[in-house]
Amino acid sequence: MFQSSMKLDEVRAIGKERAIEQLKFLVVQQIRAAGEEEMNYRRSISETEQDLIVAAILK
Repeated sequence: MFQSSMKLDEVRAIGKERAIEQLKFLVVQQIRAAGEEEMNYRRSISETEQDLIVAAILK
């Protein structure tokens, strides 16, 4: 599993859609750096009290 997160204060400052796109990009970079195929992963977007999290989970 690969994941990236951003504090909700920053998400509010730049907008949720833009934050999600940035986090997706970072997760894809992690997958590629590990030598994996991004098509083998599904995306998951979640939110905690403090963070927005995008994760890539092996299918």
